[in-house]
Amino acid sequence: MISSVGVIGGGFAGLYTAYLMAREGIDVVVYEEDPQVGLPQHCTGIVSASVYQLLRRALGRDVATNILRRLEVRGRRSSAVLRARSRAYVIDRVLVERLLMRKCLDEGATVLLSTRAVATSRGVVAYFSARGRGRSRHDLIVDAGGFKSAARRAGLRGMLPAYQVDLEVDGGDLDKAVVSFDKGLNPDFFVWEVPVRRGGRGVVLRVGTASRTRNPAEVVERYVRSAGLPWKPIRAYGGHLLLRGPIRPLYDPSAHVAYVGDSAGQTKPTTGGGLAYILSAAEALRDAICQGDPGLYEREWLRTWGGEVALQKTMRAVAGAMPQPLIDAAIPLLVWLASGVGDMDRHAAGLLLSALARLNVFKRRP
Repeated sequence: MISSVGVIGGGFAGLYTAYLMAREGIDVVVYEEDPQVGLPQHCTGIVSASVYQLLRRALGRDVATNILRRLEVRGRRSSAVLRARSRAYVIDRVLVERLLMRKCLDEGATVLLSTRAVATSRGVVAYFSARGRGRSRHDLIVDAGGFKSAARRAGLRGMLPAYQVDLEVDGGDLDKAVVSFDKGLNPDFFVWEVPVRRGGRGVVLRVGTASRTRNPAEVVERYVRSAGLPWKPIRAYGGHLLLRGPIRPLYDPSAHVAYVGDSAGQTKPTTGGGLAYILSAAEALRDAICQGDPGLYEREWLRTWGGEVALQKTMRAVAGAMPQPLIDAAIPLLVWLASGVGDMDRHAAGLLLSALARLNVFKRRP
């Protein structure tokens, strides 16, 4: 029976997992290396309607800064606008993580800030802080250490350095995000524009990209200047996107360690986002522990998301192999198909089903 859990990492994955465990009466200790949760910030903050509603119920308040209803997909010589069947939300990620920490504390969990920790052996955590160092034994260790943990486990394959900035622009469409595919500018990934919230003079726009072969900061600046936007960043964010899919095992019984979030590769291979996958992972791990078999966690998460992740990896590989003229030609068709997709967390399966449904319509026509 698991009665004590040590969580390495106080980001979203670690805090939400800790919160669920503490609610079950488990003794939980969170080890976070930074002096405060929520910072440094890496996430763009876009979530699906279902994730937003779950967070709102769990945290007891609204955490959205904006609502998105349209997505413009641009190539070098084409563009099309998708009017989504369901809304997307931009959330205040820093606020979310700070509220989650408060929920953890309210449920009796311990959160140790400015404390680095590593799993050293079966159920043992070695931790280091300005106050000293020590070791703690837990029945289970949850590694939610993010990109650093993922890199230790699997190397840098499928991981791209990322950079984004916040700009305040006059006017602008508050309800429309943009993704731009220009392989001349960045052959590795798209550039995104996300209106985060209203600003003093207009809209605060978050612009970013990720790249292995180009400097992502330089790509962002070139994109902003070419779009005629003012290059006066009010905030900049660095980080990495994980696009490789799950890093197995998700649970290592020999070390008594379960992996959640980026450390488990639980992100979308197409976009690098993944709060839906993390929420599902934390809930699957909690359920497995309550059933007395942590090994069920990996099986259940892969049953839920494995097929979608495999489809997304295929989509990303196909897009990566396409020359720019073909991308430009495909964008109107892609947007037309995507208009039938209702779940942004399962967009690969949604695109496939939409394509099949539309093909059936054509086949039925006399």
